[in-house]
Amino acid sequence: MKICGDVVYKIRESIKFLRKSESRMVKFKKCFEDIEGLEYTTALCLDVPIRWNSLYAMLASAIPYKKAFEIYKVKEAVFREYCPSSDKWRRTEKICDFLLPFYKTTKLMSGTSYPTSNLYFLQVWQIQLILMNSLKNDEVLIRNMGEKMMIKFKKYWGEYSVVLAFVAVLDPRFKLNTLVHCYNEIDPINAKDKVEHVKSKLYKLFEVYDQNSSTTVENSSQLSSNFSQATSSTIGTQLIKIVGDLMSRNQEAEVKSEKNQLDIYLSEATLFYNDAIIDVLQWWKDNHHRFSTLSLMARDLLSIPITTVASESAFSMGSHVLNKYRSHLLSDNIEAVICTKNWIRGYDDFEEDIAKGEGYSSRVGSNDVIDLYEDEDEN
Repeated sequence: MKICGDVVYKIRESIKFLRKSESRMVKFKKCFEDIEGLEYTTALCLDVPIRWNSLYAMLASAIPYKKAFEIYKVKEAVFREYCPSSDKWRRTEKICDFLLPFYKTTKLMSGTSYPTSNLYFLQVWQIQLILMNSLKNDEVLIRNMGEKMMIKFKKYWGEYSVVLAFVAVLDPRFKLNTLVHCYNEIDPINAKDKVEHVKSKLYKLFEVYDQNSSTTVENSSQLSSNFSQATSSTIGTQLIKIVGDLMSRNQEAEVKSEKNQLDIYLSEATLFYNDAIIDVLQWWKDNHHRFSTLSLMARDLLSIPITTVASESAFSMGSHVLNKYRSHLLSDNIEAVICTKNWIRGYDDFEEDIAKGEGYSSRVGSNDVIDLYEDEDEN
């Protein structure tokens, strides 16, 4: 944000100028009459200094009205010093395009709905890919931003979480093929080793679930009998027998082929779904009869929250800003602390502390930090 500060400064100041009075906004909206097909649908918004993700919202609200800014500059001479130049607009559009994926990922991963963990791998991979491409960008500004961001990215995401990579495999739309593709894009040299590492760990985890699962192959006959009892009122007896026999034969064939549920799941074709977002937990619930043990493992892994903090809290610096009310104590509060200290330790002990220079200052606006437990910790 510091790197692109000079570029977006003009846009911020021009929006401030327009929003300062109602008459200016009325004149600005009249500029839309001179531009065919342009309407004032989204209000101009300012970014908040303590919320970095609001910068994208400000740029996105201003860029569609670029021509209106130019016309208003002609009509209002004072506005010329605030209006961005054509070069500033061009660079701003590139910054906005660069920030868009981060804005979407922020809303997706830190939303109040707490999305399932299958979204983690692809979102982090997408961010890394964007940063890698930004290092080759023709725009120097984007390259500089990408370099700084890549340093921070490697600090926190140098190694992808293996457990959360499992969940990408357990998404029926992705499976192992997606992992192979993703690793080849970001690290083609070590891609094969990384995929094998994730695969071996995944099979080890499944073995633990398989050993602890109460569902065994011998229970398949009971499953078919339960199916018969549950559907006997609606399906003919002959059809029930056929379905039960087929289920038993499928179970026997799987045992003879020495394939477990994870092998069968990975060997099946990936799920094709028109909508980008599906309820993966519901899919595993619906397929519990096919993957009884694997569905339990998927349930536990998918229930891992990517984050438990909403985006408004995670990306706000408000709590880190020290104002005069947080960095100073009022004289009444200081007196209350001294009085409380006197009650706890007694007047004589407190008087000795003051004589030694260990007492608390009662000056209004003192920067000293008051800690009621300071002396207790020392003892």
